Amino acid sequence: MLFSKQALGRSFELCSLPREEEAVLRMADELESALGLTRGRTLCVHWRAEDFHHASRLATHTNNTSPAVAARAEAAAREVGARQVLLLTNARHEAWRDLLGRLASSGLRPATPRALEGTTFGCRSSYVYAPFAEMLACSRAHAFVGTPHSTFTLHIEAMRRRKRAGQRRAHDRG
Repeated sequence: MLFSKQALGRSFELCSLPREEEAVLRMADELESALGLTRGRTLCVHWRAEDFHHASRLATHTNNTSPAVAARAEAAAREVGARQVLLLTNARHEAWRDLLGRLASSGLRPATPRALEGTTFGCRSSYVYAPFAEMLACSRAHAFVGTPHSTFTLHIEAMRRRKRAGQRRAHDRG
């Protein structure tokens, strides 16, 4: 039996995008500063890797994923003239360290919040606003490459669209 939207009410509607509250804005600024990122020269890459690490997947996917992500990021960076890469990922340590090495060997300057141990962005942190600050930093980057079928990627893309729409409205008024 199908349920109507009226029968379900607001319980099953999509979540709204995170608001750029002062604390999240400050954290995104701190993240960009700690990683030495320049918005106009940064490509943000979101790599959702758990699908490749799931026990039901073949182990060969884990070993072959990092080169594919690196190739995609390198091509995107070349296309937009980015020299820096902000990597947001849940990949295992070996995989994201391998990816950072590949990106660096191609002449890019990669950085990831996961390398900031001892902060709210490190791997061991459970600070609830860190992912929102990472999304915000990524939405402000010059360009973005995401993971298909990832809600994290979809939120970043929506934030980027909203920002572009706001800039167009401001340009039309001015």
